[in-house]
Amino acid sequence: MDGKQIFLIRHGQTRLNQRHCFIGTTDIPINAMGKKQARIVKRVLKEYDIQKAYSSPLKRAAQTAAICFPGKYTIKSCLRERDFGELEGKTRQEGINYLKPLFPKQHFPKHGWGFVDGCVGVSPVGGEYVSIMRKRVNACFEGILKMKAERIAIFSHAIWIKTL
Repeated sequence: MDGKQIFLIRHGQTRLNQRHCFIGTTDIPINAMGKKQARIVKRVLKEYDIQKAYSSPLKRAAQTAAICFPGKYTIKSCLRERDFGELEGKTRQEGINYLKPLFPKQHFPKHGWGFVDGCVGVSPVGGEYVSIMRKRVNACFEGILKMKAERIAIFSHAIWIKTL
């Protein structure tokens, strides 16, 4: 990376984040708390002289980027979140109930989302396989690293960031 600084920023909160739902490709805006979080990120990023900013095309990430860098960010479709197919909009518990029959030996802890990482070999109906997402994320990140800018902000999503 030769001295590059990459800032990975998850979008601000949405109403479905509050309910602990799967919201991969569901395109919803950030809520009041999400806007407040974005303003805090804006203050922090001012310290770093960001030269390039990229955002997922999904509203929640693009709105966060717009608050931080109004009119000065580029949309990149490869930054979008994983498509959760039939899990979209379901709560964490509903997701576990959906996945348990597919993964009878998988441990589903009472808290956290780590169980999703263990479900690499399949995708919910209509969703994106983890292996396909990994390829997309890695190719996207490698492309961004080739940019001439030394300080880059990336506005994306939790699973996208964890996939790196």
